[in-house]
Amino acid sequence: GLVVRLRLGATSLAFVSCHLAAHSHMLSRRNHNCSELLRETASALGPRHLTAAAQFDHVFWLGDLNYRTDLNAAAAAAG
Repeated sequence: GLVVRLRLGATSLAFVSCHLAAHSHMLSRRNHNCSELLRETASALGPRHLTAAAQFDHVFWLGDLNYRTDLNAAAAAAG
């Protein structure tokens, strides 16, 4: 993953780009990928005890996240 930070006036921004584990059975691995990325980039971004999500006013998470919404047609029609 890649994290870019910038400050626009008094607002701090972070942009996270990553490619997480694919396939529906890999949900826990995707979640682990996210926490690992936040933990590993924390020391490079600022105070070591804070993750990127806690250090910025806004965090934009981009990339191939591989999270899916699994709705069948009946459930979707039922609303």
